[in-house]
Amino acid sequence: MNIRRNLSLVVGLIITLVLIAAATFFLVRYAVRYYQVTRDLAAEQGRLDQLNRRSPFPNEENIRRLEENSAKLDSAFRKLVSELSRNQYEPPPIEPARFPQELRRMNERLRALAQTGGVTLPAAFAYGFDRYFKGELPRKDEVPRLLTQLNAVESVCRALFEAGIGEVAKIERQTFEQATASSPAGETGAMGSYVALREAVGSSRDGLSGEEGRDTSGLFAWERVAVEFVTKEAGLWAALNGLARLPAFVAVSSITVTNETPRPPLKTPAREGETPAGIVRGPVAPVAPMARMTPAEAEMGIPFGATGTGQKQPVTREERIVAGRDEVLRVRIQADVLRFLKTAQAEP
Repeated sequence: MNIRRNLSLVVGLIITLVLIAAATFFLVRYAVRYYQVTRDLAAEQGRLDQLNRRSPFPNEENIRRLEENSAKLDSAFRKLVSELSRNQYEPPPIEPARFPQELRRMNERLRALAQTGGVTLPAAFAYGFDRYFKGELPRKDEVPRLLTQLNAVESVCRALFEAGIGEVAKIERQTFEQATASSPAGETGAMGSYVALREAVGSSRDGLSGEEGRDTSGLFAWERVAVEFVTKEAGLWAALNGLARLPAFVAVSSITVTNETPRPPLKTPAREGETPAGIVRGPVAPVAPMARMTPAEAEMGIPFGATGTGQKQPVTREERIVAGRDEVLRVRIQADVLRFLKTAQAEP
């Protein structure tokens, strides 16, 4: 074999062998690296699946933040309950024989307040405690709730009397001494249970139900007081604002307003050429000339009247209101006086 003649072939063969060796080296190297990466990935995936199956996820930072948020939420909840329970009425431990005395004291305070506000009360008004005004004594286990109802009635009446309503027709409380209603079923959230339960503990045909309203989670309870009174529109708004300003947490669960002012009779328009009924023909008195409105006043829309001298007089706001100002309204309000229980200090 002549090497010189086949030198190019030999050189090409050598280069080919070198390239094959280099390719084989890199192939083996990348194969080993791929195997290692695949093995590590499988190990990490298995570890991740193991962590995800745990409850909670064992991340130290997440656990620390969760504990901090839980502590802040618990602190905010306790602070809110403490604020809502501030100056809350708690019935003192008294004997049944002292309850009529407490009732008479409340009656004296409210009658003095009614006289100051010009509120008319029915004769021998008992505020829903008629049997105890007649000398009947409650049972010992009924005294705490009766005192709570007494405080609720006084709080609601105080707000209404200070608002200057015209006349009180009736006051009802939840007469639990004769109540046989069962507790409403089902569980809801804290404030959601109040909305759901207040209908179940609401009015019946014979008056208010005697079942005490109580939140299913044990946070709060409420006593319902129904007051029927006669007033005008301004007195109604003042009464609602007064209930909202009470130190106790009061929610108006129902309100019914009836306009007792009779409607004016409809007038039949007179036909052409006829004299309307009730109008007597006679000499017409001279009418004072009416002053003209200046362009500036017309642009501003200022209403005005005219006097006998022709001088312009501005019309007051009360004179512009021609309907609803002096109408007599009969209103029935059902107010729930909430009290937050001592068990509310538990976890929310």
